[in-house]
Amino acid sequence: MKRFKQLIQSMPLNEQAFKSKKSTWKKYIDGNSEVSEILKFIFDGNSEVQISRKDLFVITEEKNLKYFIVAVILWGYPRGMRGNHFENLVLNIDSIVEALKEAKDGIPEWTIHYKKIEEIHGLGLSTYSKFLYFLNVKVEGYTALILDNRITNTFNERTFSEFIEIGKIRYDNAVSKYPLYLKIMDTLSEELHTDSGKLEMFIFEFGQNLKLK
Repeated sequence: MKRFKQLIQSMPLNEQAFKSKKSTWKKYIDGNSEVSEILKFIFDGNSEVQISRKDLFVITEEKNLKYFIVAVILWGYPRGMRGNHFENLVLNIDSIVEALKEAKDGIPEWTIHYKKIEEIHGLGLSTYSKFLYFLNVKVEGYTALILDNRITNTFNERTFSEFIEIGKIRYDNAVSKYPLYLKIMDTLSEELHTDSGKLEMFIFEFGQNLKLK
């Protein structure tokens, strides 16, 4: 990982953006829920919207949590969520808001906190870690980071020796390994003199596209 130090330090973290088409969310925009109104406001009559990490950090400070949740989903899943995941999240958005309100003050015991998340149908670690990251939440003392399939696949392929300690990450153990992931990322980002978010972005963008052996 150290050989890529300069590249990692130069990652355009705040500028990383994704475009989402209004047509992808049409059936939810046409509804009569609060989320429908949020989607209409975000698209503002346009056929697509582009959202960056910087935009989401700004939204964190300026908008309510329901608006924040929808905006993060558009950024993280610009082509839509699989199955009925978004519909389920809409139905449970009040529960998600309550969990995030609690999380904003820090999560001292991750396992206990996440038990509440497991009760929310359609909300997995990949999505929830996005919420925590953009809210700058501390999990057992470490800065929350996104942990999605692209990142776990990189770890499972053992591309970088720095993450060998994590071992294989599966659907059934990803949650329990999340604090260790944050600890390793925190330590490594300090060694590389960079933001842990840039390190996460580097792994996301390049982790599965490098041949190091």
